[in-house]
Amino acid sequence: MQEQWSRVRDAQQALDDFAQSADDVLDCIVQGIEERLQAN
Repeated sequence: MQEQWSRVRDAQQALDDFAQSADDVLDCIVQGIEERLQAN
C-alpha cells in the first residue's frame, strides 16, 4: 500500500510541475501578444 501511495504522490508532483510550466508558457504567449499589440 505504501508503494502505491508514493506512486500517487509522484504522479501528483509531475502534474503540478506540468501545470506550472504550462502556466509559464501561457504567460510568455500572452506577454508576446500584448507586446505585438502595443507595437502596432
